[in-house]
Amino acid sequence: MPEQLNFTISSYLKSVIGQDLITDDFVAVFELVKNSYDAGASRVDVTFTDRKIIISDDGKGMSYEDIKNKWLFVAYSAKSDGTEDEGNYKPYAGSKGVGRFSADRLGQTLTIYTRKSKTETASRLKVEWSDFEGDSKDQFVDIPVSYQEIPSKSIPLVCSGSPSGTVLVIRNIRSEWNDMKLIRLKRELAKLINPFSDQSKFTINLHAPEYYEQDRERLSLDKNCQDSFDPKKGVINGPINNFVFKTLTEKTTRVEVKLTDNDWLMTRLVDRGEVVFEIRERMPFANLKGSGFSCNIYYLNKAAKQTFALRVGIPSVRFGSLFLFRNGFRVYPIGEETDDSWGLDRRKQQGMSRYLGTRDIIGRVDVTGSEKNFREVSSRNGGLVETPAVRDLYECVWEYCIRRLEKYVVGVTWADRFDKDVEDPSRVLRDAGRSRVIEVVSKILGSDDVEVVSYSPRFFDILDQKSEHYHPSLNKLREIAQKGEDRDLLERIEKAEQQFQEVLRAEADALEYAEKSEKAFKESERKRKEAEEHSESITKALEQKEKEVLFLRSLSTVDEDRLLSFHHEIRIGSSTINTCVNRMRKLISKPGPVDKERLSHWLENIEVVSSQIDTITKFATRANFTLDAQHIDADLSGYMEQYLSEVCPAFSADNLKVDVDNSAKPFNIKFKPIELGIVCDNIVNNARKAGARTVYVRMYSEGQDSLNVEFTDEGRGFKGFDGDIEDIFNKGFTTTDGSGLGLYYVRQTMEELGGAATVECSDDQRFKLILRFVK
Repeated sequence: MPEQLNFTISSYLKSVIGQDLITDDFVAVFELVKNSYDAGASRVDVTFTDRKIIISDDGKGMSYEDIKNKWLFVAYSAKSDGTEDEGNYKPYAGSKGVGRFSADRLGQTLTIYTRKSKTETASRLKVEWSDFEGDSKDQFVDIPVSYQEIPSKSIPLVCSGSPSGTVLVIRNIRSEWNDMKLIRLKRELAKLINPFSDQSKFTINLHAPEYYEQDRERLSLDKNCQDSFDPKKGVINGPINNFVFKTLTEKTTRVEVKLTDNDWLMTRLVDRGEVVFEIRERMPFANLKGSGFSCNIYYLNKAAKQTFALRVGIPSVRFGSLFLFRNGFRVYPIGEETDDSWGLDRRKQQGMSRYLGTRDIIGRVDVTGSEKNFREVSSRNGGLVETPAVRDLYECVWEYCIRRLEKYVVGVTWADRFDKDVEDPSRVLRDAGRSRVIEVVSKILGSDDVEVVSYSPRFFDILDQKSEHYHPSLNKLREIAQKGEDRDLLERIEKAEQQFQEVLRAEADALEYAEKSEKAFKESERKRKEAEEHSESITKALEQKEKEVLFLRSLSTVDEDRLLSFHHEIRIGSSTINTCVNRMRKLISKPGPVDKERLSHWLENIEVVSSQIDTITKFATRANFTLDAQHIDADLSGYMEQYLSEVCPAFSADNLKVDVDNSAKPFNIKFKPIELGIVCDNIVNNARKAGARTVYVRMYSEGQDSLNVEFTDEGRGFKGFDGDIEDIFNKGFTTTDGSGLGLYYVRQTMEELGGAATVECSDDQRFKLILRFVK
C-alpha cells in the first residue's frame, strides 16, 4: 500500500509571499489600506513617524478567533469563501489571503492592535519577520509569534472615538520615506480610491509630523488655498481628496458609460459641459451582466492639459491614462504612465492623426465581481488574470467607450485645428462644427439596437442655409430626429427642405435667364460683326463705340473672356435678387400675418448676393483673373494685400485709407477669391461705419503653415459696449444701422476655410479683429 506523505513548508515562505512577491513600497501600502477597506472602515490613517509606519482604521476589528483562524492561516481568505460576513456576499478589494505580508516589505517588525466593538479587551499580535529568515530548513509553522490580550482602552488608535478598529505598527522600516516619496505616495493613494469624484464613503488621511512646519510654510504662500492637499506646492499632511477632475469636468470632452441594474448600457457624451447625446442599448456581453460596469474617459485637449498641469503640478501624462478599478480599488499597473494594457499606443502608431493614445486621455473603468471573474495576478502589480469576463471587459471598453469617444474627438474636434486651444464648445456649436457633429453622431446612432434618450438641441439643429454643409446635413439630422422622436425638429427640417428647394429653383431660374441673356449677347455680337463687314455706317458707329470703350480700358485691361465671365456672374446675381423680391412680394400679398422668418430668409439672400455683385464689380476693373473657376490656388497673403491696398480704398465713398503691413511668408492654399473679397469688404465697411479714417492691417506668419491677419482701426471700437465681445459674430447683432450679417459671414467663411476669426478689445477699447489661416 502506498505511503501517504505531506508537504512541509520552509520558513522562507514568508519572504516568497512577502518581500519577493510585493516588490514595490507603494503597492505594499495599498494592500494594507485595501485590507482596512475590506474590514468595513470608513476612514484609514497612514502615519510616518520615528522610523515607523502606522496604519489605523475604524473597521470592525478582529477577535482572538479571527486572528488565530483567519489572519494566521496563510493563504486562507474568509473573503473568498464567503464566511467573512457570515455568508453575505460583498465584493472585496483583496481576497488571496497574502496581502498581510505586505508589512514585511515595509519593515522588519509588525505589531497589530485590534478590537471588536462592545468588548472590554483588545488583542496585540507581534511578528518579528527576521525570525523567519534563519535556517530555511525550519518549519514555517514552528516559528512562534507573540499574542497578548490588553485592556481595550490602551489600544493606540489614531481614529480616536471609534468603538472598533485595527492599528498596524511597522517598525525598523526598510526604505527611506522623504518628502518627495511621501508626496508621490499621496498622489498614488488619491488614484487608488477615486480621482474622478469627490463623493467617497472611504477616506484616507496621511500624517507625517516631521513635515508639519514645511506644509504650513508652503500653504502660507497661498492664503486663499482651502484644499489641504495642493500637490503643486508639495503639501503632505491632510486628507486625500479628489484633486483633479473637480476643475476639469467642464473643460473636457468625455464619454460616460454605465450598466444599469436591468442590463441597459447607458452612454452619455459630454463636450466641455454640454451634453451632446444620451443613448441606451442592451449589454451584449453576458459575462459583464450584474458586474456594475461603468466607464468614464476624458479627452484632454491642449487647453485642458494646461489646466491639469497648473492644478496638479505635473503633466497629465505623468498622472496616468485609463485606470481599471476592481471592487473600488486600483488594479496595477493598468493606467500607469508607461503602461499600455489597453493597447492604445500600439494602435496609435498606425495613424497618429486617426487614433487616441494614452497621452490624450485620462479615465476610469469600474467593475465588481468575484475572484472567478476578475482576479488579480499574485504579484499585485501585473493586472488581471485573463478570464472570459476580463476578455468581455476589454472588448466592451474598446467598442462602447474608447471608439465612440475617438469618433467624436477625431471627427469633430481634431478636424478644427483651433479647437485644441478652447476650453468650451463654442467652436463646435457653430455651423461648421455642428455639421461634423451631425455627421459623426449619425453613424454612432445608425444601429437599430441603439435607442436615443436625449440630445442637445444646440448641437442638433438646422444649419444656416448659406453653409455649404446645409443640405448634406439635413438628411442625417432627419435620421437623428426620427430616432429621438423629435416631432418639432422633424417639422422644421421639412420646412427647411422646402425653403432649400425654393432657393434651388430660384438659382436655376436665374441661371437659365443668365444663359439666355448671354446667348442673346453673343448672337448680337455675331450679327454686329457680320454687319461690320458690309456697312460703312456701322463701321463709323463702331468707331464711336470704340472711343467710349477707351474709358473702360483706362480703368482695366479686361479681355473679352473675363468680361463675359463677370457679366455671367452678375446676371445670375441680379436674377437671384429679382427672384427673391418676387418671393417676398408674394409673401406680403398673402392674407393674414406675414411669415417673418421666411421674409428674413429672402432678405438675407438678397444681402449676400448684393455683396457678391459688389465684389465682382471691383474684380471687373482690378482683378487679373476670370471667375470661370470658383476656387483658385494662389498665395493668400499676396492676394489679400493687393485686394486690401488696391481694391478696397478705390471704391470707398469717403476716402477711407487701408494701411497694409505684410511681413508674411508666401501662403499658398486653395480658396474662393469672391468669398475672401467679401470678407475684406465687410471688415473694412464695418470700420467705416464706426467712424474710422484708416484701417491698419498687419499680416505675419507663425511657422510655415499659418497666416495671421490683424485688423485695427481708429473708430468707436467697443466704447459704451458692456456685453460679450464675441457677440459681434452672432447673426443679426449690430451696433450701427446695418443688418448684423457682415461679421457673421466673416466668421462663417473663415470656418469653411478651416481658419478662425476672433476679436480682442484693447485697454483703450479699440477694435482688433484677427483672421487665422492654417494649412
